[in-house]
Amino acid sequence: MPLHFDVVDRPAVLREISQILAREKVIAFDTEFIRESTYLPKLALVQVATREDAWLLDVVSMKAVDMEPFLAVLRDPNILKVVHSAHGDQECLFHTYGMTASPILDTFEAASLLGMGESVSLRDLIRMELKLNVGKSHARTDWLRRPISEELKKYALSDVQYLVEIGERMLERLETLNRKKWAFELSAYYENHQLYADNSEEIAHRLAKSGRISARSFAILRDLVSWREKRARALNIPRRRVADDETLFHIANARPTSIEQLGKFRGINSGEIQRHGKDLLDIIQAHVNKPNDELPEAPKPSIPNPAQARVVDVLGTYLRVLSEQLEIASRHLLTAAELRKIVLENLLDPKQWVEKGLCSAQVADLIGEDLTAMLEGRRVLSIANGKIKIQEL
Repeated sequence: MPLHFDVVDRPAVLREISQILAREKVIAFDTEFIRESTYLPKLALVQVATREDAWLLDVVSMKAVDMEPFLAVLRDPNILKVVHSAHGDQECLFHTYGMTASPILDTFEAASLLGMGESVSLRDLIRMELKLNVGKSHARTDWLRRPISEELKKYALSDVQYLVEIGERMLERLETLNRKKWAFELSAYYENHQLYADNSEEIAHRLAKSGRISARSFAILRDLVSWREKRARALNIPRRRVADDETLFHIANARPTSIEQLGKFRGINSGEIQRHGKDLLDIIQAHVNKPNDELPEAPKPSIPNPAQARVVDVLGTYLRVLSEQLEIASRHLLTAAELRKIVLENLLDPKQWVEKGLCSAQVADLIGEDLTAMLEGRRVLSIANGKIKIQEL
């Protein structure tokens, strides 16, 4: 494969490359970005490849309008884009250009449907698929620094130069296992723009589930998290530099009534208290005297008793054994939280799992009978020759 080590930083050259890409049915892309000190990722480099060629695009040197011919390729519904672990790449595209690539095949998700492990790195994937060792990672590199060294160029190109071939190989095996559609559904999740917008509601629900919290405190927590999200975005700094999760949770429960009381909480930026302490107190006060019927329902943590917890542990082990037999990552079947809900609510019918959104109909068809048999005591786990075996009763 011809590798183009000269970084593309001229719009005219990018237009020529985009014309080549537009004639392909399958291409691959990857991004390099920096986000340690910012709220939003700073896109520094885009790597793109066909099965025959690979290029490095210096997005720092080109304006959004210069990138449009290439972005049109990423949006083209007739061109499949292969990418590994798509979330970060799609997030960069969304915050930099207001779009995401579509349609995509995420080889990270595809690998998990092919029995290659729960979390396969790109380097491991290349080694497993092509028997090649592409060397060490450069995850902590400052990709905004120019010029880019020859070693880093080689590394960056290795992120995409094999992806088209790997993607096509995986699609063939997914087709054989009748999991191709499933792989595209998992990949399409990362095309959703809402995933990269304000997710303060999701964060608030996650924090609330971590411990018991009243409806009133949850209402306060939700608004505090939303305030932090707006501040972090406005300042373009990581959330934790405004306030960390645990501190917001404790403030929501304690409901301080003065700036002095707010200042006693560790984990919140003192400058933010000085500048916006009144705003935080107003958020708290707005919910203190609100009628109960106007408060949102607080998420309830699912806490099994000791006997139920042991059942969940056994089911988790059983599920991992099944996932090995089915050659699929167990996270695509049922999570620990979903197993807890099945046990706590005594949901023995796989149709109930689907109705309650615990799994898809495809997962229910795949493991429904097996898991039900275990729940009903018709199947047990035993150990023979150092390995777990499944036995029928």
